[in-house]
Amino acid sequence: MSSDEQGPKSKPDFLILTEDNLKNLTEDDLEDALILTAGVPGSFPNQITVPTEKINQSTALGPLDIVIFFEKRSPNPVDETGCNQWAFVVDDKTALYVRGRVRSISIAKIRSLPNATVIRRVPAPLAPYVASMLLKYRWRPSMFQVAVNFLQSNNYRPFLEGSFFPPDVSYASDEEYEVAWQKMVAALQPGDCIFTFDRASWMSKLIARATHGPFSHCGIYIGGGELGEVVTSGTRIAPIETYKGRKYRVAVYRHYGTIKSVDDMISDIRATAGRPGYGYIGALRAGVIALFGAHHKTAAPNSLILWGFLTYITQA
Repeated sequence: MSSDEQGPKSKPDFLILTEDNLKNLTEDDLEDALILTAGVPGSFPNQITVPTEKINQSTALGPLDIVIFFEKRSPNPVDETGCNQWAFVVDDKTALYVRGRVRSISIAKIRSLPNATVIRRVPAPLAPYVASMLLKYRWRPSMFQVAVNFLQSNNYRPFLEGSFFPPDVSYASDEEYEVAWQKMVAALQPGDCIFTFDRASWMSKLIARATHGPFSHCGIYIGGGELGEVVTSGTRIAPIETYKGRKYRVAVYRHYGTIKSVDDMISDIRATAGRPGYGYIGALRAGVIALFGAHHKTAAPNSLILWGFLTYITQA
């Protein structure tokens, strides 16, 4: 955040994207601001309505225009326009898309395709960041799809930072850690996801490595200093201080919105407290699915983040 001493303009902690400010977004707006999608709290994220344009030989295409077209080898169903595939323009010559692996299609070919349509959805100042991430994972289709997940959710922070997860933290003293912990707790809101990692546990390290991320467990903050979680001993409600200590890494993520209200979600958590915990077979299956990159098919802790519907808030 810019302070008053650093200049007359103060940047927001949270930049909520709306149709109005999408039109006027600048590079300066992106600095030190957490990008959130437009949406109503407690509901499924709204998608901003954007215009579409039929593509012809004179259509100008640039990063990060989204091109909808027909490809005869695509397994996707054909929509009402006769198209079944979409690609992301990454430079002035090429667009990338996933079909088994990440494939490319030239801009020249796109202009010759019948029924091809362009959607200009990504704000221009963000386009270079998004294109850079897509090119980074050109040879890793599972991670390219993860980037698409975040893009579909209007979740732009990972693109700005160049990573799907925040860097780890370390502290020079217990006092420094205490300040970070209290700041994190103060930022919590009911419904936030609490991701944890036990630095002293080989099992925690194995789970995190196998699921392609830094975390091995997840709970839901329910307010009053408590979180609901599922552990091997059962479903329980525990104090957030359960994970206080420098041996733990704890990060807070927030939904853009949920299909049901936060109050309903918390009621469900309280109602299920005391039930049996997760089975090792199910946990192993989720880990194997995540290991092979099918994050959209599993609820492993890091996969929940890689779905794209959560945004990082803070950590300690």
